[in-house]
Amino acid sequence: TMAVLQHRAKLSIVPIFTTCLSFITTTTRSMSLVPRRKFNKKPAGVLFDLDGTLLDTEPLGCQAVYLTMQDKMSDEAKQAFADRNYAMEWTLKQKTLGLPDRKWPPIVLAWAQEHWGVTLVPTVDEFLEQWDSHMIQNMAGVEALPGAKELIQQFAVTDRLPCAIATSSRSQAVQQKRQHHEDMFRH
Repeated sequence: TMAVLQHRAKLSIVPIFTTCLSFITTTTRSMSLVPRRKFNKKPAGVLFDLDGTLLDTEPLGCQAVYLTMQDKMSDEAKQAFADRNYAMEWTLKQKTLGLPDRKWPPIVLAWAQEHWGVTLVPTVDEFLEQWDSHMIQNMAGVEALPGAKELIQQFAVTDRLPCAIATSSRSQAVQQKRQHHEDMFRH
């Protein structure tokens, strides 16, 4: 499994990120992972964000917000969600992306009052309990993003670099997300 990198060497994020991007090239026949640029030093390891980088969890999170709030919101707000394929408004999404569990729900709840016609607002704990329940149900359908498995294979197997996940998700949520993609997380 991927383990947290505990390496005393200084890691330079920019070269690692640049290396990630430079490995991806496409050909007319298939995707090939070939380095375009050489660095003087081999990176000590590779850190990946999980949500929205390796796994396509963002739509599931939006759906869980909708399912949590749907019986509290106006019919107009429900229709707007349906029209956006149950995605949250980008203006709201920008404010919440990457925030830890206790930070983003108050933003969503305030938005719900102002924009979705919600008058009976749940507490953050009530919201998170319902949201978690919907996310657990949705996790069976989470898909790897295109190229994620190949990129991890390149770094972990071909280049023999330690790989790890850096995420703000709780450990239980990470386990649920990994469940259907163990081949990607065994390195």
